[in-house]
Amino acid sequence: MGTARKKREHVCSRQKSLRGIDVHKESWQVTVRSEGEEIFNGRIPGQYPLLKRLLDRYQGSPMKVAYEAGPFGFWLSDKLLETILK
Repeated sequence: MGTARKKREHVCSRQKSLRGIDVHKESWQVTVRSEGEEIFNGRIPGQYPLLKRLLDRYQGSPMKVAYEAGPFGFWLSDKLLETILK
C-alpha cells in the first residue's frame, strides 16, 4: 500500500468524511472528502459490492453519504442503510 493512500485513509479515519455518489446505469462517480480535502475521486462500475469495498477503505469515521439517484431509484440508499444498521 502506498504512503499517500495510507495517509489518506488515516486522515479519513479521524475526521467526519463526506461521500458523494452519482449513480448512472453502467458506472458510478464516487468522491470521498475529509477535512475539506478530496481523498478519492473516481468512476467505478455500477455494482454495489465494488462500492462497498471502496467505502470500507474509509471505515471508522463518522460519515455522511449523498447520492444522485436519477431514474435509478432509491435501492442504493436502502442497501447503504442496511449495511450501516448491521
